[in-house]
Formats: sequence, C-alpha cells, structure tokens
Amino acid sequence: MYRTGGSNRFRNKRAYINRIDANKKNAGMKKQSNSSIIGVTRNHWFPIKSRWNHDSDDNCPRDVAAAKKIEKWWKKVMLLFGLPYDYVYLYLIGYSIQQLVQITLPNANELSMTNLSCDLPNIHCLSQEDFDKGPVIIREPGVYRLKSDIVFSPFQENNGKPTEEWLNTLPEDERKAYVLGAFAAIVIRADNVCLDLNGKTFKQSEIHFFQQTFYSHVEMASSPFILGQGPADFGKDVDEANQVFITNGTFGLSSHHGIHGNLCKNCIFSNLKFENFAVAAIHLNGSHNIVVDNVVADNKNINIKINSLFSQAQFILQLLESSNIPDNAFITIQGINKTMYNIKNSLKTDIQKVIDCIKNNQQYPEDKIFFNKGGKLDANLYGMVFNTKGIAIKGFKDMREDNKCGNSNIVINNVTIKNIESKGTEIKVLSDNTTTDTGAYGSGGFVGPAGDVFDYVKASDENGFYKSNCLSDAQLLAAKYSLNKRVNIPLPMREWAADGMTNIEDVINDNEYYVLCNRDSMNHVMKGNIGLFIQQAYRVVANNLIIENVCNTSISKNIDPASSYGILFSGTKDVLLKNYRISYIKSGFYGISEAIGYKKTNENITV
Repeated sequence: MYRTGGSNRFRNKRAYINRIDANKKNAGMKKQSNSSIIGVTRNHWFPIKSRWNHDSDDNCPRDVAAAKKIEKWWKKVMLLFGLPYDYVYLYLIGYSIQQLVQITLPNANELSMTNLSCDLPNIHCLSQEDFDKGPVIIREPGVYRLKSDIVFSPFQENNGKPTEEWLNTLPEDERKAYVLGAFAAIVIRADNVCLDLNGKTFKQSEIHFFQQTFYSHVEMASSPFILGQGPADFGKDVDEANQVFITNGTFGLSSHHGIHGNLCKNCIFSNLKFENFAVAAIHLNGSHNIVVDNVVADNKNINIKINSLFSQAQFILQLLESSNIPDNAFITIQGINKTMYNIKNSLKTDIQKVIDCIKNNQQYPEDKIFFNKGGKLDANLYGMVFNTKGIAIKGFKDMREDNKCGNSNIVINNVTIKNIESKGTEIKVLSDNTTTDTGAYGSGGFVGPAGDVFDYVKASDENGFYKSNCLSDAQLLAAKYSLNKRVNIPLPMREWAADGMTNIEDVINDNEYYVLCNRDSMNHVMKGNIGLFIQQAYRVVANNLIIENVCNTSISKNIDPASSYGILFSGTKDVLLKNYRISYIKSGFYGISEAIGYKKTNENITV
C-alpha cells in the first residue's frame, strides 16, 4: 500500500492499484484525514519496506528480481528455540489446522473433539461449580472440556478477591501471583493441554468485571507477567504453557483479555469468538509458533460504567492491606492528619459505593471520582496484540537485534476484528529531572505503588489547591512511607496537599516539574486504538483478514492517544498479508486514521 502523494513512481503505483481494483466495491483508499473513514480492499501482494511515509532511500522493489528477493523469507523453514517445526512454513505448504494440532499435541490422533467423554483417560470436564470455588489451575496435560456455560464470579463473600482459605489451598510459592486478585479464571501452567469450550460461553459476571479489573479468561502461564515486571511482586517462578490448543466456543465479558500469555510456544486458537473485552481479545508477548484460525473478535456491546481510576483504587487498597504500615501511621491533608486506618476505610467506602450501584443497577453519581461518562473505555483498545518478550506498555519498539525474544512464526487465518471503540483519555503525568524512565512498570513519572498515575488535575480544585479524594490521599500516604519501589510522589507534592492553600502551578514552576504526554491512568504510553497490533515480530503470515470499525473518540490534542489503525506494525520483519479488507477507521479530531500504519523501522512487509 502506498500513499497518494509524493514522487511520480508512487503516483504511478497508486494509479495502477486503483486501476486493478476499479470494478470492486470500496476499491482503493479514501482520503485520510484526522477524522476520516477508510476503506481498503486488497487481494494482491505489494511489497514495501520501512514506514508508511517513504523517502528516496526506501528501497521499495522496483523490479521482479527485487520482489523475488523479498519473497524468499516465507519459503524458508525457520527452526527456533530448539523446536522441530515451523508453523508458518507448514501452513504455507498446505497443512490444515487439524494436521498442525496433530503434530503439536502428543495424543491428538486419539481425540475426537466432537465426542469427548469424561470417562476417557485425561479428559477433565469442567462445570460451573469448579469455577465458583475460584480459578481452575491446570497443572497436568490432558483435555479440559466445559460442560456448561460459565459465569465467573468467585469470592463474593470477599468482594471478589481470593480468600485466605482458597489461597491456603495453593503451594506457598504460587500465592504471590494472586497479590492483585484472581488474574485469570483458567490458569494453564502445564504443557500439552487442549481446552475445549464445547460450544459454550465463558464470561465474567458484571459485578466481578468491576471487582477484578485486572483479569483474563485464560492465562497461558502461572503468572500474568515475566519475572521482575508488572505493577506488583508476582513471585519468583513462572511456568509458561506450551503445546496448547483452545477451541470451539465464545469468550464473553472480560475486564482485560480473552487469552493472555507470555513466552508460550506451539499454541493454536481455533473456532473462537471474543466479545466484550476491555483491553484485547488475544494478547501474546514473546510467543513462538502461534496459529489464530477462524476467530472473531467483536466488541460491539460493551458498556463500561466506571472509569479506570476504580482499578487504581482497588490495587492500592490491596497493597496497603498487605503492607507493614501501621494503622496509626498518618499523612497530613489540608492541615488535618489522616491515619492509615482512615485512608483504608475511605477507599473501602468509595469502592463499596460502586459495587452497590452495580449490584442494584443504579446510576453511579456523576460528581464522584469513578464516574465514566459515555460508557466507553477511557483508554486505548486493541483487537489482538502480538508483542515481543516483556510488557507492551511503553513506547513503540524498534527492530530487535536478534530472533531469540519470541513473537515469531505467527499465522493469522480467517480472522475478523470488529468494533474496537473507546475514548482514549490522556492523563497528565508530572515528572522531574530526577525521575527516570527505566522501562519498568510505572516508571518515568509521579505514580502510586502500582504504577498508578498521581492525577494532580483531578486532585486540584478551581484555585489549584489540593482537593482530597480517596485515591490521591492513599497515594500520598503510600509515598510518605515508601510502600514499595514503584511509588514516586516527591515531598513538594505531599507538602502541597498538606498545606491545602498553595496553587499547584506554583509547585510545578518552583520545582521545575514538567508534564509527560501520551499517558493513561496507569502511566502506559498511549498508542491509539488498533485492530491488529504487531510489534517486534518476526515471520508473520495473515490471510483472509477483516478489520471493521476501529473508532477513537478521544479529545486529546496529542496524536497518538487520539489515533486509530486497522493494522499497526512496529519494529517488525518479514510479514505476508494477503486477502484482507479494512474499513471504517476513525480517529479523534487531533489523531490520524490509517488502514495500515507503520512505526519505527520495518522490513519486508508484504501486502
């Protein structure tokens, strides 16, 4: 795909594309602007290199010989991580999904996915009662099959958080993974697992959606993060899942993901539908040999009544309750000492107000801190994410130096992504010359103990004086007592709150603070709404791909939070995209709308 402006050679290619598509509905590409609707239909392969905006040194193939040179990568077998096969190569030479499953799972030939019985060896049938007790942790190989639709809503006697009784059923070294609650309903920490949804639907209850805002239906590891990453300490050991087949059903309401994984290998997701997810349908970091086949991600009916600050409040309450800070410890707020006991009770009261409104189907008050106007997610939203090893919350990543970080050999076939809509809300994050962005979770600004932004704008009244609320008070106390290594709110900010009669602009100017742009409430770098996000990937094939209605209603005046993309590549090498349709890509007023976008350096992207 080429832009319409520029040199004659690009104009000529644009004319050629339009000519061959002249008789097709929605042929070509409509003019792109900050609020445009884009429609693209392609059944032809046009190799490009580097970013969307080409220059005289872009090295686009000018003849057949150059095109053949680029073409060679998908004809090679690439065996990485000591694995004996390459999903991309096998798919391109004609292997079916059934054949890929058969070479991946040891006993696949013995299984009939349409007639599984719990009486057979290694067949485990899962019912609602299994999930009422808490997450199902899969530690042994085998086939796990749903017997009924599942609504995940455990631990209601403890406001949706794991009870001490349940935690004590786990080995001691596993308990830390649940420091921020039940991060998944199904935790796969074994190899050679088939999860058969059996035509059923798996979803969170509405109340658990808000109680457990950090959650995936399926986590492909014993922890949601690799060692040393994330908003808390999740333990010292992580078991990743390999050789996993998930098939045949629907994943409904989820406060984060449908399927999430780190470093998993040889995994196939087939015949699935994802609905009502608040971050992404599928998000994999550093994975290898992945097939996504015959999958629909459609987010059309999600309604988010509460804003993202509610998640922060729950995180910090959990961290305070598990800390060693005594109940009589205090922070001065507007000349009044508030104790740890007062702070925790205030958090509990305001959190319970939200829960009561949800339970009783009542409108949460508009003047309260957690109110979310419009019902759209107040952050950027993705359809599917394929990212290299580690977190994807910082800026766009450039081309990696080696192929040992995973995110490689990925096949995307017969996939539809629709209705990726949100209001990308940018949060002003203060920082100073002593605060460095190390790349760690939450670093690079004034944040609370979970990497949660200290939102000084919400904490200021019309005069710029400190305006107390349950969340910012708790963040200040956590900073005063150095709750953990993540919290960073310097003394002048705490003195501003303590005084209550100083203008925040004076504090900013006197201390030479500055504002970080493009951040959400958890200090994640905002990237826009994206149907399919592929970052630092190596060897990706996508065929029969439909992306429809990626809409961002952000009012941010910065480009990235307000932008929308059908597909976005960043730091990616060797991609073959064929037979695709991308339509209705709409950004906020100050953002950009692109059917296919490029960030950083990319190589051999063939569309």
